[in-house]
Amino acid sequence: MGRIVRGVGILLGGLVGLLLVAVLVILVASNSKLSQAYPKPAETITAPTDAATLVQGEYLVNMMGCNECHGANLAGTAFLEDPAFGYLPAPNLTTGGIGATYSDTDYANALRHGMRPDGSTLLIMPSEHYYYVNIPPT
Repeated sequence: MGRIVRGVGILLGGLVGLLLVAVLVILVASNSKLSQAYPKPAETITAPTDAATLVQGEYLVNMMGCNECHGANLAGTAFLEDPAFGYLPAPNLTTGGIGATYSDTDYANALRHGMRPDGSTLLIMPSEHYYYVNIPPT
C-alpha cells in the first residue's frame, strides 16, 4: 500500500511540476510578444478636416463601435470593470487625453496596425477590422 501512495505522490508531483513549467513558458512567451516593438510604416498621414470628412468620421465612429469601448464622446471609459477580471480603461482619444500627443499618423497606425507611437502592441485594439478605413496618405 505504501508503494502505491508513494507512486501516486510522485506522479502528482510530476504533473504539478509540468503544469508549473507550462505556465512559466506561456508567461515568458506572452510577455515577450506584448513588449515587442514593431517597425512603424513609412507613410506619413494627414487627415483632412473638411466638413464632409468630419461627417464621415462621425459616421465611422458610430458604425465601427469606437464609442462602445472609448465612451460616448471618445473621452475614455472603463472598457472592463469586473471584480473577477479586473479593471481595464479605454483611453481618452480627445485632445484632453492621448489626442494631445498623437499625430494623424499615430492614429492611423493605431487603427490600421494596432500599434502605439513607440511601435509596441495595442493589446485589445481590433485593428484588423479597421485596416481598410480610408485615411489617405499625404
